[in-house]
Amino acid sequence: MLLWALLLAAQAAAPDIVVTGEKPRRELSAQIRAVTQDVDGRLPRFRNPVCPVVAGLPEAYGEAVVERVRARALEAGGKVAPRPCEADIFIVVTAEPRAALDRLRRDPRGYFSLLSNADVDRLVADGGPVWGFRTSVPRRADGGRVQPVAVWEMPGMTPQAKRAGRGAYKVDNARLSRLSEAVRRDADQAWLVVDAGALVGRSLGQIGDYAAMTTLAPIDTAKGGAMPFASILSLFETPPAEAEAGATAEDLAFLARLYGSRDGLSERQAARRLADSVRAAGDD
Repeated sequence: MLLWALLLAAQAAAPDIVVTGEKPRRELSAQIRAVTQDVDGRLPRFRNPVCPVVAGLPEAYGEAVVERVRARALEAGGKVAPRPCEADIFIVVTAEPRAALDRLRRDPRGYFSLLSNADVDRLVADGGPVWGFRTSVPRRADGGRVQPVAVWEMPGMTPQAKRAGRGAYKVDNARLSRLSEAVRRDADQAWLVVDAGALVGRSLGQIGDYAAMTTLAPIDTAKGGAMPFASILSLFETPPAEAEAGATAEDLAFLARLYGSRDGLSERQAARRLADSVRAAGDD
């Protein structure tokens, strides 16, 4: 009885122990994956020099937003195209965003041609006030071209088998590794459509940083406000007086890690590395 009493007393006196490390990293990684949009299990980013343009703002205001996006791209380790250049990032501010999306959907130049019908339907159905989408192309991990492989969906195939067949490519002379994939995804174009009414009370710096985060990174604009760290991505879900003044340290660390990671990482691998960088930025 005396030994039992001593054990109980020691347990009561022991301080609470909080286990940190791998579990928080897994949780943060999962939350990042929930607000990013992978393609074939990979997170696309721009490898070619970016050339942002803005439509729907006065010229001086649009230029300020363009310069902010270009600056954030360079800070992250990306490339920017010398002007004049062929646009690959399109930021559209309009009082009629749904009409703009409908025009893009019907445009013969096929801005939505690389998106599935389900993705387009979901995008148009989003409540806004921002709508973002991007297109990407598959490349070898070293940047070379790959050949898509047609995978037939046979009667009786399980959902797992159908998912396994997506994103299949023929890669000649590939160097296989357990640490990276043989195929990467390169962002080709990024679009951001913004309801003009939502910009009231927002600064050009805030708008530019939000545009940078949602075009340079594969962010789901419908979920970006749920990013599990202080972020400019909550700009349109927060009253103007309470919104972040611009990109946070975590935002900048996120972009820098995305553009600084080696090629060929899977979505899970990339998200874990993003989580590490975000946590480190938050601890500073």
